[in-house]
Amino acid sequence: MKVYALTREGKKVARSPSGDREEILDRLYPNKTAPLDELIKLDKDARTKIRAFVRGGLLEEVNGI
Repeated sequence: MKVYALTREGKKVARSPSGDREEILDRLYPNKTAPLDELIKLDKDARTKIRAFVRGGLLEEVNGI
């Protein structure tokens, strides 16, 4: 199971007060980690966005249980 967490840079982006924040980053900020299945339920384009966030250094994949 793939589990994702915010990086230090991702936490900075998630805290910034902008009107067009991503729901995926907002979900991960208070909860620390979330499995891929949970993130897909939030957004239909979650896979594409997660790949972009990982490449951009905002998210990291952590070992799942």
